[in-house]
Amino acid sequence: MPHLLSPLNFHFFFTNLKMKEQYPEIQGGGSLILAWQVRNKHVLVIGGGDVAAGRIVNVLNADAKVTVVSPREGLNNEVAFRIKQKQVEYIDRKFEPSDLDGADMVLTAVDDPEASTQIYKLCHERRIPANIADVPPECDFYFGSVHRDGPLQIMVSTNGNGPKLANIVRKQIAAGLPENIGAAVQKVGALRRKLRKVASTIEEGPKRMQWMSKVCETWSLEDLCEMDEEDMEALVSYYKLGTVPSFYEVRLGEPYGAFDDFGALGMQDAQFATFLNASNNHINFQDPNAVKALTKAILRQDFNLTINLRDDRLCPPVPVRYNYVRWIQDIIDTTSSTYTDTYEPQRRVLGLDIGTGASAIYTLLALRTRPSWLMCATDIDSLNVTQATQNLETNSLKTRARIFQTTPSDSLIPLPILGLERLDFTMCNPPFFKSVEEMHKSVKGEGKKSKPSAVCTGSEVEMVCPGGDLGFVLRMVEESLVLREKVQWYSSMLGKLASLTEVVKKLKEVGVSNWAVCCLYAGAKTRRWAVAWSFGDMRPRNDVARSSFLAHDILPFPTEYHIPTHSKPANVVAENVHAHLSSLSLRWLYKPTVLTGVGLAVENVWSRQFRRKQMLAKQNRAQSGESEKVDEDEGSDEDENVVLGFKIRVLEVGNEISVRWLRGTDQVLWESFCGMLKRFVDGIDASGEGGSMGA
Repeated sequence: MPHLLSPLNFHFFFTNLKMKEQYPEIQGGGSLILAWQVRNKHVLVIGGGDVAAGRIVNVLNADAKVTVVSPREGLNNEVAFRIKQKQVEYIDRKFEPSDLDGADMVLTAVDDPEASTQIYKLCHERRIPANIADVPPECDFYFGSVHRDGPLQIMVSTNGNGPKLANIVRKQIAAGLPENIGAAVQKVGALRRKLRKVASTIEEGPKRMQWMSKVCETWSLEDLCEMDEEDMEALVSYYKLGTVPSFYEVRLGEPYGAFDDFGALGMQDAQFATFLNASNNHINFQDPNAVKALTKAILRQDFNLTINLRDDRLCPPVPVRYNYVRWIQDIIDTTSSTYTDTYEPQRRVLGLDIGTGASAIYTLLALRTRPSWLMCATDIDSLNVTQATQNLETNSLKTRARIFQTTPSDSLIPLPILGLERLDFTMCNPPFFKSVEEMHKSVKGEGKKSKPSAVCTGSEVEMVCPGGDLGFVLRMVEESLVLREKVQWYSSMLGKLASLTEVVKKLKEVGVSNWAVCCLYAGAKTRRWAVAWSFGDMRPRNDVARSSFLAHDILPFPTEYHIPTHSKPANVVAENVHAHLSSLSLRWLYKPTVLTGVGLAVENVWSRQFRRKQMLAKQNRAQSGESEKVDEDEGSDEDENVVLGFKIRVLEVGNEISVRWLRGTDQVLWESFCGMLKRFVDGIDASGEGGSMGA
């Protein structure tokens, strides 16, 4: 008769089983891997061959004080070099017990097993940690295979079983790391030091740690690597608010948005310095030559661009134009088919600059900041085309751009003229005014609280068109209704918030549900707005698509949803979510190391209706004797049937799940998925028991 558990034993059995699943399993026989701080510690190295040379490099990199004991005839070239450069102290003889006096660590690398064992015993008696090369039982610690990139160190250890294998594993890990990860780590360290100056008390410790973790989770490695001192200062200013802005939000007006350090620019650029007022280090913005000198200096110093500006054409201020280009880059980066949400240096992107102007500044900035991008540019003015072409040639960018002269009757997006079938994006800074009279009144400051702060050198062909900027962009909208997905993203800058409001209203009227809006800062007083729209289903990241400075009715539907986990362990929540989504009829790729996964669904596979349909189909197959079929859409490499794409990240800091809408046009379906996932997460109990699916 089988042994039966009593109700009490049954309870304890399953309670223990759940606890075993919740907590990490113990795997004995390992080593405690630590980052041993040996700065200014005395490390004794016994031996002078190849192994000793490697040990010396390791401890010198950790800023230890090293003494080498070895007869001179036993030194290899590298160790001899370290001694000659006085990077180490050197004793020219064999080891003597007195050499251990004052040693904090001993490393032996000699071809004498008996001597090595004797040294280990002496170290053991004196309680000095020692490593005896090639003798694992006589080692208090092992040297693993180390990858080093600046402050980043990654060690692989086989616990003495296979040093060569550790080296192979280390190389494979290193090959999968971004090239700039060491620089990103350095920037994070600098940011932490700045934060400690702002929040220096012990009580601030937990909040500091949470905020820094949030930065690392929110910003990509590319963002962290590009971060400079001024970005750090701006970012730290958000600490007291308890928020972490995106890199784009930090860069909205930086470094040019509040640019007023003309003295520093003058020290870097002699041509610009001649226009500085010696008493206050400012320039006269009513002087066209001073304004042109400022634009040229910024482009030279910050973008390595040299341009010629005509006296009878618009002098483009750099700040807002760079911010617009940067925004377009963020839209492209966060709507890639790879779903990385980051800049992909190898990705080929083709854009169109509508009305490029004499400076071709948008094309120049796009090409200079994205080396793999290609640009087309159009303009109806022959002088603009000629000057723009010269500016591209001056900066050796002509091979990556083509400029076309069009006519007012041509399409704004003339794919046949360009010889193209599709574009990744269009960008445009349309003529601002409806009439010449309106332009002249604006230049004089009529109807405004004050006159313009800077002189306007723009010509009528650049500044005036029927309907002004609104009329121009509405014409773009009409053309986009014909071209549709031949352009992934249509976009334009606008000079008035009222114009932006009308464009978004029009997009809604014609059924466009995928758009993005942005407020572009160019200083304390100057603002411009930008709009982008797409007939595709790739959704931009939430902070890119929805500017926090705009009214709710202008903003697109949110593409990010946060679900609180109520202090449940992040790994427990992640494993439950992974198991749940793996059970659904969708494509799900999960990376447990970062608690992140991407899913693609071809229909609402989490609804009760779908489950009933699946159950009914299974019953029908059973009754007819048919074998079970695999859903043809599940696991398919064809993406055209995808109705919802999403990315899920379980955040260890902040006690929440971030759900990102990657693909789809059905807002109701997106909300349904988020609602289902929230109900499931809410149902996970503290012991890690999975939640219910819900409808």
